[in-house]
Amino acid sequence: MNNYYGLLLLIIMLKGKWSVVSKNKKKISIALILLLLLAIGGVYYIFSNKSNKQTTSEGAAVSGYILENGAEPGLTEDEIRELLQKQVDESTISFSISSDPVFKGKKAFMVMANPRYNAYDIDYVITIDGKEIIRTAKIAPNQYIEEVELKEALPKGSYIGEALITGYNKETGEEVGKTIVELNITSQ
Repeated sequence: MNNYYGLLLLIIMLKGKWSVVSKNKKKISIALILLLLLAIGGVYYIFSNKSNKQTTSEGAAVSGYILENGAEPGLTEDEIRELLQKQVDESTISFSISSDPVFKGKKAFMVMANPRYNAYDIDYVITIDGKEIIRTAKIAPNQYIEEVELKEALPKGSYIGEALITGYNKETGEEVGKTIVELNITSQ
């Protein structure tokens, strides 16, 4: 029926015969046009004012966002920085080792450290040409070794060695990762 009145209005406008249409039909046509405009305006208002808020079945507005690892709103900048640093520390195995150690006889003078900020225990295995010459026990964070006894003395000279550094979960002892570092070893 709406199409009928719209079509009728269009035909009347094209022929320029407003006088032929009765007063009631004019009122109905105007009312339908206003109702259509009101409906379009209502739909626009509803969709343009809809935000990220959701409502519950009781009609209460719900909004928010998901934070990783239980961080909650209202944390201070220092608390947020501390949480982020903890995440970084737990995702990285940190270590410190002398890249150019000096061996004298059966003594190795080299620093093998587990930095205080590391989240894991670590150990070191030093090899030359695949032969193990040093193996440390697990080193806890904030501990280091400066001097270690070799399994056997190396002949004098320069060597390319490898240090295998392995990280372990402090609570379970489970291996969490490893890396290899090249060393330039001098034996005197």
